Amino acid sequence: MIGVDLGIVNIATDSDGVIYSGKHLNSVRGSGGGCKRSRPRGQGRLKKLSRKEQRFANHVNHTISKRIVEKAQRTNRAVALEDLRGIREGQG
Repeated sequence: MIGVDLGIVNIATDSDGVIYSGKHLNSVRGSGGGCKRSRPRGQGRLKKLSRKEQRFANHVNHTISKRIVEKAQRTNRAVALEDLRGIREGQG
């Protein structure tokens, strides 16, 4: 079985210690060449940029998940994700 830990900085880490980094994704987010700080007339550009970032994030996530599934198939193992239900009740 390949256990997968999901995170923010590293999108996923499998039980073999392979890290699937989100470094490139995080560097692309928020870099709009000043578009996000533009005047209200730039709202159309802001929405366009937001959709573009979302499509890129979906692509990166899909690529990483595909690599994990291919590795599991290649090694004849199952994929197990962490269960985070109820994690907030333990805090505070």
